[in-house]
Amino acid sequence: RGLEHPDCGKLMTARDIIPHVLWAVQNADGNEALRESRDTITVTLFDFLNAAVREVIVCRPEANAVTESILLEPGLRQRIPRRRLHRSSADAITLIELVRNMGEDGCTPGSHIIPAAPEILLSLGAFGGGMRCPIDNYGYDRLTDNDTYIVYPPVPGGGDVWVEATYSAEPARIVGIDDEVSLSESYKQAIQHHMLYEILSGYGDQASVTRALHHKQEFLNELDMKQKVDMTWPRSASSVRGEG
Repeated sequence: RGLEHPDCGKLMTARDIIPHVLWAVQNADGNEALRESRDTITVTLFDFLNAAVREVIVCRPEANAVTESILLEPGLRQRIPRRRLHRSSADAITLIELVRNMGEDGCTPGSHIIPAAPEILLSLGAFGGGMRCPIDNYGYDRLTDNDTYIVYPPVPGGGDVWVEATYSAEPARIVGIDDEVSLSESYKQAIQHHMLYEILSGYGDQASVTRALHHKQEFLNELDMKQKVDMTWPRSASSVRGEG
């Protein structure tokens, strides 16, 4: 039940991010009130940092992806991974995919699971699809229902059914300056822009609003640019998921 992180870049700590944000606040042009409030802002910077990290993951689910075996619930409908329910290592923000069956022990690789439209799988289940293993298909539409997906055939009760899943995990909360951020260093600029957007949004003057919107747009630009690079970057043989 190993974990797999798709972005193998260097991980950051809060110390790599917060001083840059403080410097930007301290040197804000034409906003004396903002400069004078920097001590108060320091107290809430960890909240801004946690919010920024989570927003990156919401926009780019693969940024904090985990691949591991999870235990399914009985029936067609499944909830996205939760530690207490599915013996996952973290709670999920969203499901990315089901990969393959993993037997009754979570350690025995089996057949791959094919994606299908959730409504088709629900229709099959309504027409008396028998409960058996392994799982053939899964259906997930996070825009319609982010918290629920469908598997077919339905999971029978009375026995353990494990599958390998990739999901976007809730990040570990950052409370200290040396705490590790759950994202690679390649997301540093996006995080800083989102933090500055949150800080500047708290001031009602037009200059702060304008600067806040600028940082929000830069946040989105950073994520879009990284996505385009990731999509065009050639995959090495080692980056392709193996069968073992």
